[in-house]
Amino acid sequence: MLSNHGIHRIVLCACVFFAGVVLAQSPESQQPLARPLNAYEVLKQLPETSKFSSLLDPELQTYLQNQTNITVFAPHNDAFHHTLLLDRNTTKYHILPQLCLDDCWTKNDGLLYKSTSYMKFWINHDKNIKQIESGNMQFAAIVNSIQVSSQQSVVHIIDSILTVPLDIETTLGNLKFTKARQLMALVNQQHPNSSRNDEVSNHTSTTLTLFMPNNQAFGTVDPNTLGFDINAMIYNVHAVKGLYTSQQVKTPNNTIHNLAGSNITIRGNQISIDNNTASILVKDIIAENALIHTIDQGGLLLLELH
Repeated sequence: MLSNHGIHRIVLCACVFFAGVVLAQSPESQQPLARPLNAYEVLKQLPETSKFSSLLDPELQTYLQNQTNITVFAPHNDAFHHTLLLDRNTTKYHILPQLCLDDCWTKNDGLLYKSTSYMKFWINHDKNIKQIESGNMQFAAIVNSIQVSSQQSVVHIIDSILTVPLDIETTLGNLKFTKARQLMALVNQQHPNSSRNDEVSNHTSTTLTLFMPNNQAFGTVDPNTLGFDINAMIYNVHAVKGLYTSQQVKTPNNTIHNLAGSNITIRGNQISIDNNTASILVKDIIAENALIHTIDQGGLLLLELH
């Protein structure tokens, strides 16, 4: 039979043991979860970006671990319902080599940013959400954002996969603008020698804004029946060197110059080319190194061909 002294020792040991268990389980004694140090760690830790992170090759992983001032647009796993694979160029397109927080939308609503190619940021004011427009008129909305302060970077989780902008001819074809696509194909196939067509011969190496007539605007005019000089003249009338978004050209009475050397004046949704007024139908279609605005009438030259 235990003495009182033995009982006291057992009770004391038990108290020490249970106190140790409570201490071990207390929040103060646990190691806090490590904060992600870079964008790649964020993508790896988030269950909803596991599919996108699995597509990152070692070079992109290293870039996301070491580079500062970057923005990652990571499609949510649900965005991969049509495909489980992205080519490397598409994956890289989702990584922007600059930090884009709220200011990129609130202060620069409707302007372009460049990754491997261009994309446009804008705010859907009806739904109060930030959106990105990519090639082929593909939109994505931001559903969540995780800022990595130690890396001065941010991961925006988006609800759709962005599409890399394609060349002008392919973009027009995807939009079913068959006559404008034919015109571009014919211009691309030619190798002009005269100095007046230097702009046409160099159009693939520079950025352009195109005010392209739709099929109805071409009417009975068939680019395939026109010679190169006429097609080149039509192209020059509707092309402007440089990228001009609808946001940039909405200034009242804003005038820019086309490749033919004449004025293009824009007032709201109305555009005047060679004193012929047309309506801008679809704005800011992003192609490779180009922006396309579709219009319902062609320039004066196109009207004279009807």
